[in-house]
Amino acid sequence: MITEMAHAGATGAGEFTLAAIARMLLVLGTAAVAGGALVRPLAGPPSPVARRIGWAAAAVAALACLTSVGDGTAMPIAMAQVAFTLVIASLPTIENLSRWSVFGGAALAAVIAWEAVADAGGAVVWVGFAHVAALAVWLGTATATATAADRREVAARTSVLSTVAAAVVLVSALALAVLNGLGLDERMVRTSYGWAITIETVLVVAGTAAQFQTEKLAKYQAIGLAVAIAAWASLAALPAPDPLPTPGTPLLREVNLAGSATPVLVTPGLPGKNIVHVGGEHAGQISVAVNGSSPVHAKAEPGAAGGWAVLTLPAGRSTVTLSYQTQQASVRADAGFSQRTIAGSVGPDAAECASAALGTLMTGRNLPLAACPTNQLSSTDADSLRSMVTFLASRHVPAITIVADTSVRAAAASSLVRSAAAALQLPVAPEKPGNLPGALVVVSGWSPAAQKLRVTGTGKAGSTAYTAGVWLAPWLLEAPVLSMNAGSILPLRFNPHESLPERYATALAHGFNTDFPTTAGYLSWLAAGGQPGKTGTDTDPTQLYAAAPVAFLPAEFDMHMAGQALGWLPNGTVVPISGPLAGPAKS
Repeated sequence: MITEMAHAGATGAGEFTLAAIARMLLVLGTAAVAGGALVRPLAGPPSPVARRIGWAAAAVAALACLTSVGDGTAMPIAMAQVAFTLVIASLPTIENLSRWSVFGGAALAAVIAWEAVADAGGAVVWVGFAHVAALAVWLGTATATATAADRREVAARTSVLSTVAAAVVLVSALALAVLNGLGLDERMVRTSYGWAITIETVLVVAGTAAQFQTEKLAKYQAIGLAVAIAAWASLAALPAPDPLPTPGTPLLREVNLAGSATPVLVTPGLPGKNIVHVGGEHAGQISVAVNGSSPVHAKAEPGAAGGWAVLTLPAGRSTVTLSYQTQQASVRADAGFSQRTIAGSVGPDAAECASAALGTLMTGRNLPLAACPTNQLSSTDADSLRSMVTFLASRHVPAITIVADTSVRAAAASSLVRSAAAALQLPVAPEKPGNLPGALVVVSGWSPAAQKLRVTGTGKAGSTAYTAGVWLAPWLLEAPVLSMNAGSILPLRFNPHESLPERYATALAHGFNTDFPTTAGYLSWLAAGGQPGKTGTDTDPTQLYAAAPVAFLPAEFDMHMAGQALGWLPNGTVVPISGPLAGPAKS
């Protein structure tokens, strides 16, 4: 029941809805009824004040319970809990039945404790169960003492039980903090969740101190414990604080802007210029700023999804603020104090570098960014390109035209393709408008590739069409690039729709659901331990794959593919069109 209310009350923005308030009242009222019934055999018959408190708590719990019907709880379940709560509340007031109240109170405390933590997992469930149940018992002893005619006598009778309950509350609170990764840090005062934890902790510690003067301080102890229970119950409506940022590493967070989940990536996470990549439905309308500086609008980049902005992070911790219309959300960053820089992490190749960083983060590991993919041509990509050129030569393609850029990888790839083509007597032709016999071989980064493919084969003035098609380097397996052309061919060492690439794509969909899987991201995911025992694709053979959006597929493909989101190329297909290519002689 409380699970449904927690889901209804959690807005992601820390707002208290009716369901969140009802949850607080349900936990508090039920805990008061359970605690009062449980301690009654020790405390003796309830005073008139204790009776009124018990019935008031039962009424509050019953009303709060009934509000849960609209939040997914079945009416019979809600009515059963209301009836059970009212029965337990009446037991201490009936002389012949009061001795049974301890069992009823214990059962009700167990019910409310279990409902309060049922949505958690692992050890948190059992530690949280003990925490809530002990709070209910402790509240019961404090209330019984505060409302008794003879406080000294009742305090003496319940001292052992209240001391044990206080100890359990303190130990379980510490254990929950450890299990949830919380500590005495800035999150305790910078987030609403942290403030709720702080309030509960302070009141629990104060209540523990009051144990030494229970007779005099029982009234204040009971009030403090009631507020502590309410603070704890409010946590379900508050967004849990993010972990502290790891200094000098890429940062991945999700914030709420205008009711929309907005993923944000800051990379490389070092002092100096950094890329801030935002996703979500408002990505193109978001501005970002650091430590209150002038905001920078996140813009679209050719060949990449989402919004992109460049911010300068200071050394150490800082606050990155995202703004959409009149709403703002912030994340804490920590650039550390390293003086190193990462070539390619900012500039035309930043999107691919960010995708590589994101792939590592999808393994659950937060590692420093070592290098960007454009900083070198890997041996596996070099071999795949040689195999592709060999295949083109074997098909007697009349010529190839190469598109590269100024990055280290593109320059090396262009040189390699030229050397391999020369060794195979395959001419390399310059670019020019019109219909050219031969193939276009693109070895540039994402942005130049997307811009080139947008005007290739369109038939418009100044565009160029190639009779042997468009052939892309392996690192250009990325949906915004592929969607720019009617169809492209890539030499790949993995099938995007096999289990491992799909596992990476699924992880990405959960971690940054508006980005697309990429070769760079997948290889980083493997290297960081996404699949134990497999750190790359070096030993896998190269095959040729055809990639085409649905709009360009034949009718028989369109009937089967339309409307499907395949991850790697939504509403399109990437399929093998050759067997393993022969390993070429290296030029």
